[in-house]
Amino acid sequence: MALREEGLTPIGETQPDDIFIVGYPKSGNTWFQIMASVLLFGASVEATPFTLIREMVPDLSERKYYLRHSRRMAFKSHALPNEKFKRVVYLLRDGRDVMVSYRHYRQIVDKCAYGSEQFVSADQSLWPCHWADHVRAWSENCFGAELIFIRYEDLVKNTARELRRFCDFAALR
Repeated sequence: MALREEGLTPIGETQPDDIFIVGYPKSGNTWFQIMASVLLFGASVEATPFTLIREMVPDLSERKYYLRHSRRMAFKSHALPNEKFKRVVYLLRDGRDVMVSYRHYRQIVDKCAYGSEQFVSADQSLWPCHWADHVRAWSENCFGAELIFIRYEDLVKNTARELRRFCDFAALR
């Protein structure tokens, strides 16, 4: 296959040591994607274009193929638990803040106004699901992933400490 010859791997093909950065939308996933690119590949926040960061830490929902830059890769995702996700950093943000931010984001993307109560209603269809269902699914960890929770609020308050926790989890020295 020509894509294989170019070094491209189908996005669904991952390795057991790969790390999945998962969280509900608006929980700091993109911010953590940037930090992971710095820690894993030495990217410069100031000098590295975001398009390159997205190559270093690909978003599973944005592409069909990726370039494997190292033995262990990191991937960004908002997905629900999956048997392929063996090592997971789950970003957990206060659901009230998530839903305010997500509502504003969806209003821009969908080009319509959502009332606060309408947006959080059980009848409202949200991608990938409702926040509480997402958190519950990952908390239950039914596939037995090696899992670390990083609270967004702790990441804001003490970024260095939370990144050390990530480095310990990812065995980065």
